[in-house]
Amino acid sequence: MATAVLAVAATYFYFLIFAQFGFLKAVRAVVGEDDSLLRPIMAMMGISGIAGSLLAARAYAETRARVLMFGGFTFCGMAAGMSLAAGSPGWLFLCAALTGVGAGAVTVTLAAMLQREVGVGKLGLCVGAGTGLAYGLCNLPGVFNAGAAGQAALGLVACGAGCLAVLGFVQRAPKSEAGGLDYSSRGIGGWVAVFFVLVWLDSTAFYVIQHTPVLKGGTWGGDAQLYLNAVVHAGAALLAGLMLDRGMIVTTVLGAVGLLVTACVLIGAGPGYFATGAFCYAAGVSFYSAALVFYPARSGRAGLAALVYAVAGWGGSALGIGLAQNLAAVPVWMLVATGALVLSLFSARRWMCDWEKPMLLGGVILLAVGWPQGDLKAQENIELGRKVYIAEGCMHCHSQYVRPGTADEMLWGPAHPLAEVLTQSPPLLGNRRQGPDLQNVRLRRPRDWNHLHLLAPRAFMPGSRMPSYRYLFSGDAARGEALLDYLASLVPPGAARPVQ
Repeated sequence: MATAVLAVAATYFYFLIFAQFGFLKAVRAVVGEDDSLLRPIMAMMGISGIAGSLLAARAYAETRARVLMFGGFTFCGMAAGMSLAAGSPGWLFLCAALTGVGAGAVTVTLAAMLQREVGVGKLGLCVGAGTGLAYGLCNLPGVFNAGAAGQAALGLVACGAGCLAVLGFVQRAPKSEAGGLDYSSRGIGGWVAVFFVLVWLDSTAFYVIQHTPVLKGGTWGGDAQLYLNAVVHAGAALLAGLMLDRGMIVTTVLGAVGLLVTACVLIGAGPGYFATGAFCYAAGVSFYSAALVFYPARSGRAGLAALVYAVAGWGGSALGIGLAQNLAAVPVWMLVATGALVLSLFSARRWMCDWEKPMLLGGVILLAVGWPQGDLKAQENIELGRKVYIAEGCMHCHSQYVRPGTADEMLWGPAHPLAEVLTQSPPLLGNRRQGPDLQNVRLRRPRDWNHLHLLAPRAFMPGSRMPSYRYLFSGDAARGEALLDYLASLVPPGAARPVQ
């Protein structure tokens, strides 16, 4: 079983740390912020992933399964190694194609082999341990914050570990029937749709979080938060694996839906809820990821694995990232749609227990009436306000870095970990302090004070060199209001502004 766990961990560690992070960093190093090249390169990876999945299913046979796995890991390793020397868009397109084909072949072949390697009684535990180990390692600070070269090197190591694991496969466990899971044509269609929706929601949420500095700093910022995310990922995946071995795949998936939707609501509710939202998000991702591997692996069919990963994995991910391009928060309609689709699909196949249906229906109704809408809109305003802060050059006179262990902490409040500040893009450390530090300004100044001060600085601070920003509040005043929302978000997690 150890070799099977290692193979699962190597597969998903490579996909997470290189295909999703390291390769994207390598692309950015060459093309910069030019999305006209970035999107076609990532599209090449997605198309190649689908092609690799389908080709692996067509070529799969028990006698050459190890060869296919070994070849897939070799392609993945070549892509990681080549990315270190990528200096042109053409080179990056080739790396993207190799990454997609290799990852597609590995995931499909692995799913088809797992049942024969570990049997059916411990399949869930194997999947949970492998995916949990992969997610846990990816969230370690040294791994998560590594540069493009470091993450490519880690991808190479993962491919080597995968090859060693494949060489150790014995494939002695006999094939078995599905054990009560629905593998009819309609059942497969329902499960593929459910997994598609989950990957779609996850990809959208993750892209929004990682590309919105305020959100990333509060959920993936700082070593302590990363270690916590790693522990939650690993623990949740193990729990999901044990549940899957007890035939609780529907409960596992419903748990994932509830956790992911709750995470999006909490993260959209503001800085005070970021840590709890990150906890729910990590647990939800681990829950559905274990089920996503378990369902096709339990059948032992390469064709089914190809269908699940081509449609739900690559297709759902592409759609989610495409929708997230201009979002600063996960929209309410997406959360409602996810709950409603899962409810309708599970109800149509009668997969849910009687007590599960009203709970999921109640959650969908609660979201539909607009409970989180105001909070999600506020989060979008905060991100717009950060852009105004940068565009207006506020960082030239105001820092956002309280130096730990200095008088700064007495003047402007507690320091934030430097690693958390550096996760932002761009970091707003500041150029020179001609005005007070603003990292924790919400602790000292209410929103109304900031508003009046922006309109007429010298009415509050005689002799101030700060110009008036009254023009930000002219017309629809959207830019000025967004800047005030951003300043009001600058507060340590869990802190409250003293009563003045």
